[in-house]
Formats: sequence, structure tokens, C-alpha cells
Amino acid sequence: GYDKITELSGENGENGSIEYYYHNEVEEPATNPFQIEGLPTITKTSNGLISMVKYFAANHDLIKSTEYTYQHQLTETIAGIAHKQLKILMPNELLPDCFANTAVQTYYIFSDRWVPLDKIDKQYSQNNFLTTNTHYIHDTGTHLQLKSEEVTTSDGYLIKTAYSYPQDAPWIPSAMWQDKFMHSKVVKKEIFKKNIIKKTYKP
Repeated sequence: GYDKITELSGENGENGSIEYYYHNEVEEPATNPFQIEGLPTITKTSNGLISMVKYFAANHDLIKSTEYTYQHQLTETIAGIAHKQLKILMPNELLPDCFANTAVQTYYIFSDRWVPLDKIDKQYSQNNFLTTNTHYIHDTGTHLQLKSEEVTTSDGYLIKTAYSYPQDAPWIPSAMWQDKFMHSKVVKKEIFKKNIIKKTYKP
């Protein structure tokens, strides 16, 4: 994968540019005796996630940046392809096929997910910048979707948005939504400013 990609605006970036930075760690070959030798096991599951974006003006001044952090959830290990080693032995009555089993080696598959945790936006002006922080909270037990986001500006102004899904809604029969891995639409959206509810949406 890539560590960084640069997007030019104009033939040679004369109208500005954007730089994209990504998580990109090298996968190591398996060394555990119970894994298949030399076959890489994909453990760097955050590879490919974007970590930062920088926006530059035509004069190469930094005008904006966005930084992302993530939360690691629901890690499971699945035993995949198995490889059994056989050792040749001298033939005898107990081992007519002249083989004996040794260790079974397995290719492990890692199942997990990364969800956005924080996003930090910085808007630059000369030697100063304004910051907007967005904090995300995801459900981990019912529907695994975004529960709320909190946006805080440089002056401390807080806007919170809460999301409800069919599994959260008392007016929807719970038997209809038992699968927590089901991706559902938002059924209610509430916006709070300084902890006071301002708007409620029910699609």
C-alpha cells in the first residue's frame, strides 16, 4: 500500500495540492511453529485507513488539515487453511505406510473492525489556526452503528448529535431487529447545543 498520495490541482500543482497519509505497516511472515512457514498472516488490519489529509494553497502554504484516529473493536481469530506435515519413517508392522504425523500448521484469519474515534480539523490563517474536534461513539452491543458525535470548536462551543436505530426505538417491535450485525437506517436524530435539545428528526 501507500504511505502518502499527493493530488495536484493543475498540471504541476499551480492551483494547490492535497496530501493524503495512510496507515501502512509491513506484514511479517509467520514464525509461529503452528502457522504455515513463510505465509504471511494479515495482522495489520488498520492498513489502508486514512490518518491525515493536508490542504495546501498555490504558494504551498498549509491552509487546512484533518487528522483521524480510530477505535479497534470485535477482534476474532479464525483458523483457516490447515497444513499437516508428514515425516517418512522406516516401514514396520505398526506403520505400514511409512509416515507419521507431526505438527499441524494453520493459516489464521483475523476478523475485526476499526471505527472512527476522533477527527481533528485545523483551519490555518497566518500563524494561527482554529480547531474543530469531532468525537464519535459507536454502539458495541446492539447494532454496532454510530450512536452519537460531539463537535467542539476552538471557543468551546459544543454540538452533540445522537442517533437512534430500530433496535433503540421502543415504538418498533424488538423481534423485528434481533441481528446486531444488521445495518439499519436512522429512525431518530437529535441535535443538542450546550446540552439543550434543539432539533429532533424522525424520518
